[in-house]
Amino acid sequence: SDLGISTILGFGKKSKYGFASLALLNGTSYSHVNELNNRKDFNFVTIAKPFKNIGSLSHSALMFQFYSGTQNKSLDDLVSVDTSSTPWDTTVTTVSASDSKRQIVSIGGLMAWNSTVDFGFDLNFTTVGKGALGDAVKKRGLSFFTSFYLKKLAAQSAFARSLNFFGRLDLYDPNTDAVDDGHSLLIVGVESTPVKGFKVSLNYRSTNYQDADSKTDNSMYVNTLFKF
Repeated sequence: SDLGISTILGFGKKSKYGFASLALLNGTSYSHVNELNNRKDFNFVTIAKPFKNIGSLSHSALMFQFYSGTQNKSLDDLVSVDTSSTPWDTTVTTVSASDSKRQIVSIGGLMAWNSTVDFGFDLNFTTVGKGALGDAVKKRGLSFFTSFYLKKLAAQSAFARSLNFFGRLDLYDPNTDAVDDGHSLLIVGVESTPVKGFKVSLNYRSTNYQDADSKTDNSMYVNTLFKF
């Protein structure tokens, strides 16, 4: 929650081809309406649907987001006390708000063809400041996913028409400067919707760790979904 101003620009009638949004925020949340630092939070988001008039690709879209600001720190949180000379030395050093910055860059997209094949990606890069005494941490999360639907290809079998095959790969690194703290998750499986309101999926999952001493986790799952 924050105080600020934003504007939205639609592309085409009723934003048929997407939109762009720009926001300038106070960066201190509703609970701190007074000015706490001289930095502002900036957020830009755009979603584009360039193939909206092409029936077989009409559900495809691209997304981009850029956010830059600071973590919600009051001025008291951004003050350090220097006791390096003597324990009773109370020399106060004001720390810049930029030392507690937070920045997010996200790029995503979905290429959907004829309700038969989907391919998507979601790329996220985050920088989190650790204050004046620590280096900023850069995080990275990358996802790629795909689905293949038999709905339009298996006209002779109702069961086959209910099937879709899917796969997903997630790559997560909580600190790109460290060499052994990341992991990847691979999921492949098949899903069936035999009747309206019910889905069942059989899938294989494998988690691989960047740390050479950690073993790969392999599992089989059965997932169900009931809708009432």
